[in-house]
Order: sequence, then C-alpha cells, then structure tokens
Amino acid sequence: MRVFRCSVVVGATLASAAASAADLPVAMEPVAPAPIVSPALFSWSGPYLGANIGYGWGRDDRVGIGVPGAEARFGNIGTFEPSGWLGGVQGGYNLQLGMFVLGAEGDFQFTGIDDKLPSAVSTKAPTVTASASTDMEWYATMRARLGVIALDHVLLYGTGGVAVGKINYTVPVTAPLTETMKNSGTDWGYVIGAGVEYALTQNVSVKAEYQFLDIRLDRLNSATYVTVPTTQYHTLRFGVNYRFSGL
Repeated sequence: MRVFRCSVVVGATLASAAASAADLPVAMEPVAPAPIVSPALFSWSGPYLGANIGYGWGRDDRVGIGVPGAEARFGNIGTFEPSGWLGGVQGGYNLQLGMFVLGAEGDFQFTGIDDKLPSAVSTKAPTVTASASTDMEWYATMRARLGVIALDHVLLYGTGGVAVGKINYTVPVTAPLTETMKNSGTDWGYVIGAGVEYALTQNVSVKAEYQFLDIRLDRLNSATYVTVPTTQYHTLRFGVNYRFSGL
C-alpha cells in the first residue's frame, strides 16, 4: 500500500514537472540581420543623346551700302533685328572626375531666325534705293564642355567650340542701278555658352543653355555695290538628354 502511494506521488510529481517545462520559453536560434543595400552611386559619365527647343535673336545689324574698293558710302537703309524659333538634336560624351565633368558635344539645329527690311532710300547722297532680308536656315556646333557638380544631381557648365551655318543674306538694289548683293552658302565661326543640367534619374536629365554664335560672312559684292553683314546670334535652349550609363 505504501509502495502504491509512493508511486502515485512520484508520478504526480513527474507530471507536474513536465507541465512546467512545457510552459518555459523555447530558445530561438539567432537570426542573421538583413543585408544593407547601398543605393547606386550617381555618375555623369557616359554617352548621351537628346533633343532641344528654344529661341534665338540676332545682334542689331545696320545694312550699309558702299562702293567696292573705295571709301565712298551711300549710307544705311535700315537695321536688321532677326529673331525666331529653333529646335534640334544633340549628342555627346561625359567623363566625371570627382566633382568635375569633362565632355564633348555636337548639335544640329533648324531655325526660323530671320528679318526683312522694306525698300528704303539710303541716308547719304548719292542715294540708293534697296531692300534686304536675312534668314538662318540651320546651324551646327562642335564644342568642349567643362562642368562642376554644384549640388546633388546639378551640373553647371561652360562650353565653346566651332560653329557652321547656312545663312541667306540678300540686299537687292533697285536704283539707280538694279543689282543684288547675296550670300546663300555655308559659313564658319565660333560659339561659346553656359548652362545648367539636372539629372532626374540615372539616365534622364533636363537642361537649359545659353549660346552666343558668331558666324562670319565675307562682305557681299555686286558689280557696283558692297555691304558688310553682321551675323551674330544669341540663343536660349531647353532640352532633355538620355544617358547610356551602362556603356
């Protein structure tokens, strides 16, 4: 009888111990922390292509008429103030060196920059009656760029190089002799400018850019008359670039 009671007591004690052990927290294996993923570093390096649209205007150009090879001047018939739209494409390559960005860029622009002077009489005697027109059909540039990263994803830069364009410049004289001084060829000059570019993403950026172009025309002659054109232009362009950063 005592053995039976002792067995019951021992069994109850073991059952109670087992129940208490079940209530104890189970030790968990340590979990490795999630890896920290660093964001990709932004870079301006790589080739790019883009498009732009803008507005251009020319320097005041007094249309003066004279005699070839002589000092005689008939005087001015008016002043050109050409202006108009422009639009085109650009492409280039950037190389980022720390906070500086070196690059080369070329662009091609169609333009509607033009002006006309109605028939007028020159301001000096002997008088000449003439009219005039100027029209820049297109121009292209090849430029170097030097930029500095001013703020996060903001590039300030200067640019300069050569420019070429097709400028139609015509001064028909109707009295006292009917003759025409004309240029309709392709002429060369230089371009300088500055701009700011902002990267929206690793591949897409937008920009605003100012350029000054000086495309020189030789003086225009007819058999009797001569004029010396001034073909200097200011342009303001807004554009977007797509950068092939994986290349």
